[in-house]
Amino acid sequence: MDASVRGVPIRLTKVTVIVLLLSGGAVAYSGYDYVQQSEAIDNAVAVNATVTEADVERIDVRRGTDYAADVEFTYQYEGTNYTGDRIYPSRFSPNYGTESEAEAAIEPYETNETVTAYVDPSEPSEGFLEPRRTTAPLVFSGLGAVIFLFSTLNAVGARTPGQNTGIRPASEVEPTRYETLFGLARDRVCYLSTRLMMGGIGVFALALLGIFGVILATEEQNVTVSLTDPFAAVPLAGAVGILAFLIGLLLYLLWSFTEYRRLRERLPDPRPPSPFRRPTRLATILTTNDGLDAYGTRVKKTGFALVVLAFCLGVILNVLFF
Repeated sequence: MDASVRGVPIRLTKVTVIVLLLSGGAVAYSGYDYVQQSEAIDNAVAVNATVTEADVERIDVRRGTDYAADVEFTYQYEGTNYTGDRIYPSRFSPNYGTESEAEAAIEPYETNETVTAYVDPSEPSEGFLEPRRTTAPLVFSGLGAVIFLFSTLNAVGARTPGQNTGIRPASEVEPTRYETLFGLARDRVCYLSTRLMMGGIGVFALALLGIFGVILATEEQNVTVSLTDPFAAVPLAGAVGILAFLIGLLLYLLWSFTEYRRLRERLPDPRPPSPFRRPTRLATILTTNDGLDAYGTRVKKTGFALVVLAFCLGVILNVLFF
C-alpha cells in the first residue's frame, strides 16, 4: 500500500506491517514486564521454599555460547502447593556470557535445601527467589525497538535514494576537501583500517581457539590463572584483537564518511538531502541490493560500518554494565 502524508511517501507492505506489529508488541510486552517487577516486589510475601533442582544450562547461539541459571523450587501459599522456576520477578530469564557467572547465580541454591521465596498474592503461582529487578526485559525491548524503528524508517520517504543521482566524473569535478586524513594519504588510511579489522578478527579467533584449548587441558583440574601465567596471554590477546578491530572499524568509518562527503561534491545541483540527516533515506539504502550508483554504494557502506560499530559498543556496554 502506497500513501503520502504531507508530501512524504509511505509504503507499507504485508511484511512491514507484520514486522511492525510483532516488534511493537515485543516492546510493549517486555516493557510492561520490566515495570511490573517493582509491583511484584512491593507486594511480595516471604514463604519457605525447597530447592528441587539447581543447574547451569548451556545455550548455543550464533555468536557463541551463553549459559542460563536454572533453579526449580516448590513452595506453599495459603494451603496450595506451587512449583516455581524464576530467580527474578520477570518472565525473562537473563543469560550469562560465562559458565562461572551462571554458577555464581545458582550458588545460593543447593538441591533439597530450604530457602526464602517471594510470592505476589495476586499471582501466587509466579513465585521468585530474588526480590530485585533484572534488566533482561530491557534487552528484549531494546531489540524490538531497533527493529520497529528501522522498519518504520524504511517505510517512510523516497523509494530510490542513492540511485541515478547523476554523479559527475572526478575529471569534471575534483573534490577539494579531505585530501589527507591525519596527515596520511587517503588510500593509506583505508588500507590500514582494513588490515586492522582483519588482523583483529584473526587474533580474536586464535584467542578463542586458545581459550578452548586451555579449557580442554584443565577440564579435570581446578586451575587459578594469574596475570604472570602464560595462560593469561590468551584472553589478553583476545582483548587486543577486539581493540584492534574497533580501532580499524573507527578508522574505516571516518575514511568512508569523508569519502561520501567528497562524492557529494560531485553531485549536480540541486543535491538530494543527506541520508545521514534523513534516516528514512539511510534505512532504505541499507536495505537496497540493486541499482545503487557510486554515491549510494558509499552511503550504504558507511551506514553499515556505523551500524556495526553501534552494535559492538552495545555488546560491550551490555557485558560491562548489565
